[in-house]
Amino acid sequence: MKTKIIILLLATVACVGTMSASFDRNNPIEVGDWLYYLDEENLVAEVAGGGGGAPAIVIPSSVSYNGDTYIVTSIGQSAFEEYTNLTSVTIPKNVTNVGAFAFDGCNSLTSVVWNAVRCENAGSIWSNNVAKNITSFTFGDEVEIIPANICFGLEKLTSITIPNSVTIIGYKAFENCCGLTSITIPNGVIEIGKQAFSNCKNVVSLDIPNSVNSIGVYAFRGCEKLTSPIVIPNGIVTIEDAIFSGCKSITSLTIPQSVTRIEGTYVGAFAGCERLEKIFDYRETPANADSKTFDGVDKFNCVLYVPRSSIELYESAAVWRDFYTIEAIEDVQAINDVEVDKNSARKSVRDGHVLIEIGDKSYTIQGQEVK
Repeated sequence: MKTKIIILLLATVACVGTMSASFDRNNPIEVGDWLYYLDEENLVAEVAGGGGGAPAIVIPSSVSYNGDTYIVTSIGQSAFEEYTNLTSVTIPKNVTNVGAFAFDGCNSLTSVVWNAVRCENAGSIWSNNVAKNITSFTFGDEVEIIPANICFGLEKLTSITIPNSVTIIGYKAFENCCGLTSITIPNGVIEIGKQAFSNCKNVVSLDIPNSVNSIGVYAFRGCEKLTSPIVIPNGIVTIEDAIFSGCKSITSLTIPQSVTRIEGTYVGAFAGCERLEKIFDYRETPANADSKTFDGVDKFNCVLYVPRSSIELYESAAVWRDFYTIEAIEDVQAINDVEVDKNSARKSVRDGHVLIEIGDKSYTIQGQEVK
């Protein structure tokens, strides 16, 4: 009981709606199958329970009482706790606050439809025993904020669609969603919170749009099967600690000109990316990088590509000079423009020149053999 009280206090402080409501919790009112607390001054309501015991419930978006209409903006603490036959629930769009343990003990819950547009936190609304049974979680197409913790530990969730309306993905929003295999973040998202997708172990592909200008620490830590090229958005200035730490399957990383600092105070931003083969860094001046930034990266075999005029700067800069091979990024761009029959030839760069290798012989792109 002591642990539950501590969690309750934390969740109550964290889960604050956009409007300060004062519900009369001493006088619940019953309308139909539902129980409410009312704020008569602001004409808003908090659902305190109900639903008639149905296995699938749609929480009302409003309630009429004594000639007034109250908008449902809150779901109360423990409102549906121990509703053991509840299998699905739909949350209305004006909800800005979900109380702690609102769905705790709902161990039959498998499906959630979340329409709340700007609920900033949904921490501790269900226990791990509830989370592990949820297989379907749908966000409405008007949702702007994905709350902190909302899908934390939903290990059976195999796919998720983040609506185009979303601008913020909250703290730990999808942490430990081990069933996810791909993450598509829509253009329009500007902030990805701390640990948002941490430990999504089976994610293979990830797409981060250029609209993102903030990515929190540990955001994609432990996505160990991630293989798609990682392209840091152009608006990022600081790459925080451990963002991609433990992503041991990624092979390609692109760093834009906007980045001025890469953190590694505690855990390097790319620590443990042991299969990284190519880093494309478009900065003319090396970004400040902490010593742990690339811990565990094979710097002998990972090629660092930088602007041709900046090669000497990188060769003398702390952290960057640890890479054995530093080449001109312009050559990589050139080689990508050359088409070859992959069954009989391959492309390479040697001494700043694009070469075509066929068998044990090398040729320039003009066809001249290189000895």
